[in-house]
Amino acid sequence: MSADHAVALATLPDTAAVRIIAADPAFTANDPTWDRLAIGLDKLFVQFQRESRVDQWAFALDADGAVIVLAWIGPGPLSGCSHDRIAKLLLAHQDPGQRRLLDAPPFVVAPANGHARACDRAELRRLFSTGAVTAATPHYDLAITDLATWRRGPRTLGDGPFAATLARWSAERTAAPTS
Repeated sequence: MSADHAVALATLPDTAAVRIIAADPAFTANDPTWDRLAIGLDKLFVQFQRESRVDQWAFALDADGAVIVLAWIGPGPLSGCSHDRIAKLLLAHQDPGQRRLLDAPPFVVAPANGHARACDRAELRRLFSTGAVTAATPHYDLAITDLATWRRGPRTLGDGPFAATLARWSAERTAAPTS
């Protein structure tokens, strides 16, 4: 990544817009795919800057590499065409059959016995049934749209919309079998 272009995520204001992207499996330290993607993101955002779409931007891996955080400030929101260009770049950097970015599972959790990871609803339920995740497990919300909310850190699965689902799964697990 060029030091001339992207800034550190910490230097952007809380009002910066964000796009949170799950990576399945997570990127690892010194991952050459992440290095290539970071270069591509920087080039794309330089183009956005030339087109007066953004003033500053930053991107980083978070949640043990299971999440890409894109953040930017500019004169207005990025257009649908700009998001399409980001999607094309992500698609170009997926490892066929190995890493999913555009179609990664929709939940990113950090089980107590391992690193953060993306999972679908069936996998989340399996992890819950084995006790690997609980209501206290950190959950990274992919729907966040501003940097201030992202900076507050992950919510727990027991917060918000997951609470009812976890309660139902708990009740199903502890219900006595009928005969």
